[in-house]
Amino acid sequence: MIKKLWNDGGVRRMLLTFAATELVCSGLMVGVFALLGKYTPQVAVGAIVGSVLAVANFAVLSIGVEKSVETFDREGNPAGAKLAVQLSSSVRLLVMAAVIFVLLKAGVGEPVSMILPLLFTRVGTMALSRATKTKESKQ
Repeated sequence: MIKKLWNDGGVRRMLLTFAATELVCSGLMVGVFALLGKYTPQVAVGAIVGSVLAVANFAVLSIGVEKSVETFDREGNPAGAKLAVQLSSSVRLLVMAAVIFVLLKAGVGEPVSMILPLLFTRVGTMALSRATKTKESKQ
């Protein structure tokens, strides 16, 4: 399944876009922490953990949607496919919250730098949307 998704040019491009967005935004975030005099190694650890969680969340989302689409095609059950995607969304959110909670309780990472990267995927979504619109308007 993962190899199939990776070979899909659209999914690969989106994953790489999100990973690049996370790298750039997390780097800027760490820079802001440094400029404010609040940088510690925990900030970098938090940025790495948050970025990995954000990209992994998108990858698992892609896999879940792909499985739901395959199920819909095979069974002709759009309501079931929609429910599967919604359930997957809830489970992913709970798993990310649990991972962040456990890591923060263990003293790994700085809370703000761990949570902010989860919001950076919105920047990636906007960048990807803008790039797609620009590409379509040139054609």
